[in-house]
Amino acid sequence: MASLVGVIALGLWRQRRQLGEFADLPLLPRSESRILAIVIAIFMGVIILFVIPNAPLSLRTTAGQKLLNATPIRARTDSGLELIAYQLERSEYHANETMSFTLYWRALRFQPENYRVQVYLQDERGIRWFQTTPRTPGYYPTRRWPTDHYISDPQYITISETAINGDYQIGLEVIQCEPDCARGERLRFFNAEGQIIGTQLLLPQTITIR
Repeated sequence: MASLVGVIALGLWRQRRQLGEFADLPLLPRSESRILAIVIAIFMGVIILFVIPNAPLSLRTTAGQKLLNATPIRARTDSGLELIAYQLERSEYHANETMSFTLYWRALRFQPENYRVQVYLQDERGIRWFQTTPRTPGYYPTRRWPTDHYISDPQYITISETAINGDYQIGLEVIQCEPDCARGERLRFFNAEGQIIGTQLLLPQTITIR
């Protein structure tokens, strides 16, 4: 667009000047004209396919691309942090393996504090195993979270040799760790209907350790 405006402006400026007689310049040879036409056609084709709005092909990923294979959960806290989905690589593990999964958060409103997330495994008796050290979700302070984006939060739980065979669930807490996490306030979770879940959220998927 800038080039087009520049060409039009240059043409109008040259038209107003007294240039005298025009020089009889040779025309562009037909072979070079064909090459130039091919280049212009390819350039326009790239613009139509990739650049214009609603183009059939896109060079950019669509919004929420990572959430396509994630499991929605929609559990919000009383501070406005919401766990919108999670993604687990597999559901069966062995001792001395590291379980990796991803939590997806968003802020419904700007956060007044920098909260931290602690994850663990909980067995069928309600006992916690392999509790991690609380850390900032997504390695990004929650006070800086925008309200129009989601945050990808990779988490890891190392399963030691003390693991007992059985079924577990991934649990998590959101803690205000100032001055320390041990005595910090735990945020409460609410489900999509607004019912109180509690300060501990258990992901619905079952994890089996053999």
